[in-house]
Amino acid sequence: MRKSKKPATGKRFGSGRARLAAEHLRSVRLVFRATPAEARSVAARAARSGLERSEFLRAMALGRRLPPPGVPAINLRAILELARLGNNLNQAVKLVHQGRLSPRIEAILLELLAAIDATRASLRERREGADL
Repeated sequence: MRKSKKPATGKRFGSGRARLAAEHLRSVRLVFRATPAEARSVAARAARSGLERSEFLRAMALGRRLPPPGVPAINLRAILELARLGNNLNQAVKLVHQGRLSPRIEAILLELLAAIDATRASLRERREGADL
């Protein structure tokens, strides 16, 4: 049988989340105006921080630290590509030290250099696009 009276603050009533004390409820709305450019900037910065816009603005207004930004997908791909290239280079150097120099070493090194240059260009484009 269910009781009909309301629960005390912070207590559970039936199933669900416990009620917050009045001082913890976000019941006051703060409204301000911004230009479209400012609104886009706030939205972009909130997205980069991984926070909702309201939580981002609250953190900024109250001087709270923002969480560290996540690693962009392009950086993760670049890290994996550079790890692969580094592994290939390490194997080539090992063969050189063992005196088993591959006849294709020059071609292999040129392929590695081209892949490194392509990765560098991709990251540079990403950085320049983020600066706009």
